This record gives sequence, structure tokens and C-alpha cells, in this order.
Amino acid sequence: MTIRPMTADDEQAVSDLLCRCYRWIAEPEGYTEEQVAYLLSERGSLETVRRESREEQYLVACRDGVLLGVVAVSDDVVTKLYVAPEHHGGGMGRTLFDAAVETVRASGFQRVSLGTTPATVPFYEALGMRVAGHKDHVSGVFSGRRTMLMEKSLPPKE
Repeated sequence: MTIRPMTADDEQAVSDLLCRCYRWIAEPEGYTEEQVAYLLSERGSLETVRRESREEQYLVACRDGVLLGVVAVSDDVVTKLYVAPEHHGGGMGRTLFDAAVETVRASGFQRVSLGTTPATVPFYEALGMRVAGHKDHVSGVFSGRRTMLMEKSLPPKE
């Protein structure tokens, strides 16, 4: 597996991967049809990937030329981390997270943070993150849902 910066040639594959992942998590997360439609048309769209990748650093995980995962970082925040569902449990998520942490550290930050759903807290705790709080959505398509805020201190490399 190779982790590398996303290129313009990867944008459609990243959009496709995000949409696959959003469809996959919809049932276990209990997303409504409206929430899934928003994720697919807004969060996973090619236009969003293009726009966000100008402001955030996207890294992709590839094996044999096939894009299987993506992580995005903005300053000290991991803004997304997704792995193709059929590749869950193989360490790709951890590898992408570690690459994101090194990106954050290389930018001079001493902590990394992210927001996630309650269901994925155990995954991030296994990576050394801790719950630092939560955000309850009170308006918009995700009104009534909770985002868990997590963080991890990054001691300087020796």
C-alpha cells in the first residue's frame, strides 16, 4: 500500500470512494434519506472534493493502482478519514491516520483533533485519541445528531 498526496487525477476516485462510504455508513448510523442525499450531493461531490482539496491536504491510500482510502487535514484537524468498506480491519485506517498525524506534526502543531460519530469513537480511542467534548447539531439536515470531538497530544519527535 502506498500513501501519497492526492492529485487532480484522483479527484473522481476520491469522490466515488466518499459516496460509497457514505452509503455504507448510512444504515448503522441511522441516517435519514435526506441526510444520505446531502452527504452524496454535497459532501461527496466532485466539486466539493476539488474545492476542499485546495484548502486542505488530501492524502490517498492506493494498492495496485486502486484508490482505497483517503484522509484530509486542515491545520491540526483531521477533516475526513475513509477507507473502502471491503478493506476495513486491515490497518489502512490506522496507516492513513498516522500519515495525517505526521502531516499535522510537520506543520508545527502539538495536537491533532477531529469530529466523529459516536459509533467510531472506539476506533479513534484505539489510535490514542480521547473524547474532549461533543457538539449537538441544532439546525440543518443533521439537527438532533451529535458529533464527538476528539483530540490527541503530539509530543515532539525525538
